[in-house]
Amino acid sequence: MNAKVNNLELAVEKATHHLNDLTLTETEVETIKVLFRVAYKQRGIYSTSVGTRERNIVETNACIVNVLKRNFPFSLNLIGKVVGKHHSSIIYYIKMHNDFLMGDEK
Repeated sequence: MNAKVNNLELAVEKATHHLNDLTLTETEVETIKVLFRVAYKQRGIYSTSVGTRERNIVETNACIVNVLKRNFPFSLNLIGKVVGKHHSSIIYYIKMHNDFLMGDEK
C-alpha cells in the first residue's frame, strides 16, 4: 500500500511541479494539487501514466480542466498551463467532458 501512495504522490508531483512558476497564489497552488491528488487517486493514475495519451489520463485531465473552468477565474490559456496543454486542447477537454463524460442527463 505504501508503494501505491508514494507512486500517487510522485504522479501528482510530476503533473504539478511547474505550478510555482505560474502566476497563482499559494492557496490556488495547494488547492490544485489537492484536486490532482483526489482525481488521480479516484481514477488510479500513477506516475507512469502522467504525460501520456492513455485514455484514463486524458479523461482524468478533462475532469480536472472542467473543475478548474467552473470554479476558478482562470483563462483557458492559464488552465492549459496548469495541466501542460495548449488552450485549444482545453477547449476540446471541456467539450469532451460535457458531451461524453458527464453522461446523458436527459
